Amino acid sequence: MKYYSAALIFLTVTFSIFLCALVGFYPAALVAPARNSGLKPHIIWARSVRRVSQTTLIYYERAFGNASSTFAITPLTINEVKSKSVEALINQTFITDAARRAATDAEIQIFIEEKLARSNAAPHFKTAVSLLYGLDSAGFIELIARPEAEKEMLQKKKGWDDAALEHWLAEEKRRAKIVKF
Repeated sequence: MKYYSAALIFLTVTFSIFLCALVGFYPAALVAPARNSGLKPHIIWARSVRRVSQTTLIYYERAFGNASSTFAITPLTINEVKSKSVEALINQTFITDAARRAATDAEIQIFIEEKLARSNAAPHFKTAVSLLYGLDSAGFIELIARPEAEKEMLQKKKGWDDAALEHWLAEEKRRAKIVKF
């Protein structure tokens, strides 16, 4: 009886670990900003990286695949997209924290809604988003509109252009402790 319960516990733990790995509940990167920056540490989950990577690959396939007969998604392309997705998510953690310190969530939400109102005025915007990115409205807001709005809001509040934002991001990343898995 003792061996049966040990085997059952072992199988349960093994299955749980397998299930967590399958759905992406393991860290892809850890971001610990400098102590005096006021930013909080973040865990970037593999699930988020996979979602951004898949959206990017869908975009590449649909945008460039139709335009060029020589375009193909190779394993090298997939690895590069995953790497760039991790970098983009790391950058977004810094931007999101800084934007939330510079503006309230309500201000950011109003900014997003204003931008989406202009886009939704186009007759086939939602269809285009679905066809181009493979996302529904909520996915588009989460993966594309909100990060871009936070970036624009931060630039607006700080009076930065793209070069100043890139310089700030490079400095924050240099001072932070970033571990990629």
